Amino acid sequence: MGRRTFLFWLAEFTCITAIALILAIGISKYWIIVPAGLLVLLKFAQYRFHIREEYLTVRRLLDLLETLLPYGDADLRCTFHVPLRPMWGEMKYLTQMFDYVPKGGGGGRKFPIDKGIIGRAFRVRGPRVENFKTGQEYRERMHREYGYTEEEMGERTPDRRSYLAYPIVEGATERVLGILYFDSDIYGTFEMNEKNELWKMICAAGQPIKRAFT
Repeated sequence: MGRRTFLFWLAEFTCITAIALILAIGISKYWIIVPAGLLVLLKFAQYRFHIREEYLTVRRLLDLLETLLPYGDADLRCTFHVPLRPMWGEMKYLTQMFDYVPKGGGGGRKFPIDKGIIGRAFRVRGPRVENFKTGQEYRERMHREYGYTEEEMGERTPDRRSYLAYPIVEGATERVLGILYFDSDIYGTFEMNEKNELWKMICAAGQPIKRAFT
């Protein structure tokens, strides 16, 4: 048992014991609000800690995977997007959980689930690979095929030419746990076939990443 786990357990035990004592000695039951409130906060903190540990595990796996991928001279980067599930209402966005590996940047950005390559991968619960020869082709196809308006794309002409979005899907429920995302500055870096070494390694990495959420 780790030190943090022990502290959570000790605090939870203390709160439950305090509730039992209040009920046993017959003092005003309003005092139960204090340990009960602390217990709720404790459970929330445990949940947040568990979620944080899941994403740190994914980040460590991507750090390792990036060093092993045979991508040659390509400027490759990767990250992980997860569904941003609101407390109420319809889910509309995916969020980038941490900065790009290995060079950083981008963490915390939101992407609509009804647009873009990662949005398509999320909706169909299947991988998506796209390659664009020029920035102009990227802009035209992102508008025509992926739902972005000219205003949303702005004046940006990206230097990325190859994209891969690989959803991590829970088998029993088919719920998308997250989207592995890779891009490169070289056209054709990613191809969705068994002869592509990058593709095979990324598919293989999906299993340990899925286990991080179980």
